[in-house]
Amino acid sequence: LATQAFAVDSFGYLWAGIDGGGAIRVPASGFTSFSERDGLGVRKVWAIVEDANGELLAVTKDETHYTLSRFDGTRFRAERPNVPGGIEFGWSWGHLAARSRTGGWWLGTGDGLFYFPRNFQSAPKRIGSEEGLPTGGNTGVFEDSKGAVWVSIRVPGANGLYRRAPGRQRFDRLDNAPGLPPMNKDANSVSAFAEDHLGNIWIGMIDGGLIRYRNGAFEQFPPSSGAPDQGVRALLIDAKGRLWIGSLRHGLLRVDEPGAAQPTFRSYQKKD
Repeated sequence: LATQAFAVDSFGYLWAGIDGGGAIRVPASGFTSFSERDGLGVRKVWAIVEDANGELLAVTKDETHYTLSRFDGTRFRAERPNVPGGIEFGWSWGHLAARSRTGGWWLGTGDGLFYFPRNFQSAPKRIGSEEGLPTGGNTGVFEDSKGAVWVSIRVPGANGLYRRAPGRQRFDRLDNAPGLPPMNKDANSVSAFAEDHLGNIWIGMIDGGLIRYRNGAFEQFPPSSGAPDQGVRALLIDAKGRLWIGSLRHGLLRVDEPGAAQPTFRSYQKKD
């Protein structure tokens, strides 16, 4: 079973989403496991997010089911998002749903991006060509603290990274932005986002390396810096402001000062 997502809630519990194993809560005293009998839609957990009220939401899906399961402190309550029939939900690692600063929700699917103005049962708006986005492809979404919305779209041979600046209605395609590798290549499809305590945006690529957006500019860290050069699958900023990086080739890495001009990458391998 593969661990797909991690989150820490307001009570200090660690949550892990397991592909085929449901959701697991880890208090100081040990593990608590949740599955369909505890209200999850299905036990394949792809993402775990927390809304503005501190409530935990698990995104669960398999080939025929897609649910958003909200935790009430004891059990989950599963609901299917109000999207048009025939939508393919696809996969986008851990960034399938994101809470918006406006109070609504973003939802990435296998057929593009949707915005729900209140909750997942409110009438959604499909975000497409009028806003500068394609309507197809596996879609991941992330909204930063300034209100910029980042979208990754995975279509074989035509992947894209998009950003909508705060206060704007249209997304800009970033494929040719200085400092970025060719984002249309399959290896560079985005699999993870995170924002550090200084507002820098970190971007991991599914079979590529690591990118930082800092002071309005992108930079990719070369292997000579100690950064991972392949398969950045998970990014997390902890309570101390450190950046943790889960990678395919270099194990787990930690950056104590992610805002530094030249960050130092510490790697944890099997010997650790």
